[in-house]
Amino acid sequence: NSFSGGIANVKLKGKWGAIDKKGDWVFLPKYAMPINLDKNLCLVFCNEKYGIFTPKGVQIKDFIYNDVVLYDEVLVCQLEGKFGAIDYQGKDLIPYGYESLIYLENKKLFIAQKSNGYQVLDTKGNPVSNLTFDDYHLIEKNEFIGKIFVIRKGAFWAILELENGKETTSPFILESPYPLSLDQSADKNKLPFLVAPAFREQHGPTYSVFVSAAPIKPTQYQLWNIEYENESLIAVDRQ
Repeated sequence: NSFSGGIANVKLKGKWGAIDKKGDWVFLPKYAMPINLDKNLCLVFCNEKYGIFTPKGVQIKDFIYNDVVLYDEVLVCQLEGKFGAIDYQGKDLIPYGYESLIYLENKKLFIAQKSNGYQVLDTKGNPVSNLTFDDYHLIEKNEFIGKIFVIRKGAFWAILELENGKETTSPFILESPYPLSLDQSADKNKLPFLVAPAFREQHGPTYSVFVSAAPIKPTQYQLWNIEYENESLIAVDRQ
């Protein structure tokens, strides 16, 4: 296979190992599956468990994990059915006590799930919000959004923003997180606006729009009416 991080997978007599560019073995050919090679870490699967190694073959963690998800800065690992996280040196970041754990690289935050709901954690495992919620929807890859989530408690959704250690939440009035989008006007002097379907049944063919300067602050919103035709925006009028 091609080289990654200076090493390459090699199959010999039905077993997988890895060599460096000199042809020397970094991992001896004794594994049933190819090694997950990365420039910073290697995941090796053996006896139904994952171990974690450096690209030079130095073991960081033994073969103890049921699953491992590799991110740029952290690893989310499953140990005996529970999820936690470690850094690239093998130091524990998040204890193994969660039903699910997702790392948001662009936000540098975790969404952790326990039996009582979801919570947002920082990279040290500390809650950054006092809220627990039943479900969430992420708006990814948008420079205007910042650390904003759409969260649900019970039947309704709200917008949660976490910035500089402060928590801001809009009212739980949204009937659905879909369609939820951030639109930037072609006119740079106009503000971006966040579209969410609030009380659509009560108000007919209108949507609520949360408007503020980027990044959006959910508490600094104004309610606008938007007319839709076949789900396409045709007009925006200040209420």
